[in-house]
Amino acid sequence: MPTVILLDVSLSMCRLVSLNDNHNDNQSVPTPQQSHLKNLAIHGLQALLDYESQNARLEFTSLMVFSSLWQILVKFTRDYDQLKNSLHDIELFDKTKFINGLRGVKNMVVEEWGSEMSCNVILVTDGNAAINAHLMANAADGSGTTDSAEEDMDVQSWPLPFPFPSKLHIVCLTTLNDNSFQTSLPFFSKLIERNCDPKTTFREPFLVNHMYSGGQVWVPEGSQLSYKSVHNLFTKLAETNYKPFRGRLHCGALSSPIALYPTLESYTQIDDFETIKAETSEDMYICGFMEIADVSSPPVHSRHLVLPLQESKEEVKKSAAVMIANPSNAADCGSVDMEDIVTSMCSDEGRQPSFCVLLHGSLKVEGMVAICQIGTPDWYGMLYSWADSKKKSNLMLSTFKCGSDAIPWIHSLKNLGFSSLSIPQTVNEINEISAKKSFSQSCVVWLKLRKEVSLEVFSAGKQTEDTTDRRAFLQSDIQKILRHARKLPEKTAHFYKELNRFRRAALSFGFYALIEGLASILERECRMLPGSAHPEAALQLTHAVTALRLPTDADSYNQYISPLETKFTN
Repeated sequence: MPTVILLDVSLSMCRLVSLNDNHNDNQSVPTPQQSHLKNLAIHGLQALLDYESQNARLEFTSLMVFSSLWQILVKFTRDYDQLKNSLHDIELFDKTKFINGLRGVKNMVVEEWGSEMSCNVILVTDGNAAINAHLMANAADGSGTTDSAEEDMDVQSWPLPFPFPSKLHIVCLTTLNDNSFQTSLPFFSKLIERNCDPKTTFREPFLVNHMYSGGQVWVPEGSQLSYKSVHNLFTKLAETNYKPFRGRLHCGALSSPIALYPTLESYTQIDDFETIKAETSEDMYICGFMEIADVSSPPVHSRHLVLPLQESKEEVKKSAAVMIANPSNAADCGSVDMEDIVTSMCSDEGRQPSFCVLLHGSLKVEGMVAICQIGTPDWYGMLYSWADSKKKSNLMLSTFKCGSDAIPWIHSLKNLGFSSLSIPQTVNEINEISAKKSFSQSCVVWLKLRKEVSLEVFSAGKQTEDTTDRRAFLQSDIQKILRHARKLPEKTAHFYKELNRFRRAALSFGFYALIEGLASILERECRMLPGSAHPEAALQLTHAVTALRLPTDADSYNQYISPLETKFTN
């Protein structure tokens, strides 16, 4: 998940603090030293970035600074050297305004990633928010003035909880027995409480160095600050949130070590009558394989990139023994020593047989997905081949919500069996209509009209050609609109023609949520436009999104969304 580093650059960060570091291992008595808090923060953040570059190099990280205002120093990037170099160019400014800094985080993340991507926010400060705590207390009991500073202390005006899934980590470069930190702790605890899931219960008293659903307040151990304690604190934070998930994928007698990016984490699922704690497991077992059309697009909790890892030497020996035992390979191996084969395979990772590579190729060619159990209780996911370009594809894992009925139209995954054992479902059809794409007909058709509608098939949760065609028609219409949207302004007329046909069809069925869904898709397309795109493309997409979200009434069906007249229009 992306990470935002929010560093406090107020004047309080230039305060000198006494350290108790023993830099010389041969020196038995530590030598007291002094250092600026800013230097301690830079030292800790460098340790964090070093850990990320080694264990979470695929994650995006951004660097922001704040005082009374906020500024983006480095946008989301994987270049950790750039992030480290930017830490040394930091300047100090005026007073601290935590709420302004958090507003900047909210604006940047929503602009870059939207409201669905999970994000870690690491706020590094000196731990002194006594003024903020005092203003917050005054705002709570109605006393004080109404200037902008105290208005920020109105809890309801805070940008928390963030509109995207997040964890707020507040790193305080102070000690637990510091009086200013104890005074500021209610303010920090309120920030964490506001970012917690509203369905969870926030228990008092607030605990430092304890993980809540909304984040954590981190404080170095010991009665005095030191470079070592700060380094250990940031290392612990990195290990807690960026430790790569390493496990083993099993399919019958075959298995392979894998790593998941981003890390697969346990989560709490709150249902109507119970709360389920989904725990991860290092061993994932493939339960079976299904056609992509049968699975379609189920609701997922998270998505992860699956990468194969190098096998241990013992596993390589087993693979080499199997290869030599095969008569077809015996002649090629000749009298080669087993140790030489093992050494050669260990030195070159590309020569090691990998079940992950075999599985990826098979799923890609056959057009199937693998249903696997990834944790307890009854936590499932699916493995599939995903292509980010025409030439490159990756093995991906999408995790479902906890429960065996995570895919509603398939019902319980525990009841699935071999496809060869299923009884073909016969449905009497009268006046069978040949399948046609919806855009080749005079009107949009998302339902296949029949005189006999097999409701029993849907209630039994069985898939038929009928249900597949319905999804295909709707999906093809949306894809056609997106193809025209990506070719704006050349395809402006075609874009609005298909957009209006789609909108009128949705209004006919009373499918208002589908119109909002299309507006969200077009809004995302507008954000994802490349820098080389024509300026009119963004204007037309924004106009279309606004028109789709207008309130509907009795005359909405006869209204036509017209192209926006711009200065680029001939």
